[in-house]
Amino acid sequence: MPPKKKSRKTPKGSKNGHDGLQSVPSISKRIASLEPTPHMPEHPIDNLEGSARLGIHSVFSRELEGRITQMQAEQNAARLAFEEAMIAVQASIHSATDVMKLVDDWKEAWEKGQ
Repeated sequence: MPPKKKSRKTPKGSKNGHDGLQSVPSISKRIASLEPTPHMPEHPIDNLEGSARLGIHSVFSRELEGRITQMQAEQNAARLAFEEAMIAVQASIHSATDVMKLVDDWKEAWEKGQ
């Protein structure tokens, strides 16, 4: 027997078959149904073990924050450099236009015999 095809009907009030975000109850049900796996250790029994586990996450969190700040500063510098380069390109185009106009005027004067 062939497998059933999924319905293409869109739920009420949604566009393109989804409403963008899952509802909160469905997310909380999924979280509640999660069981510990090798990737998700069980909660520690004593406070010292729990503190040690949280400590490494605090270190990673600070490291991530520092790297994000550095990345944002570098992106800002790159954006400013790009804007300055675009201003220089526009000035260069303006100068090239002036040169072309001068050559055209000179050519026109030459052709008129002036």
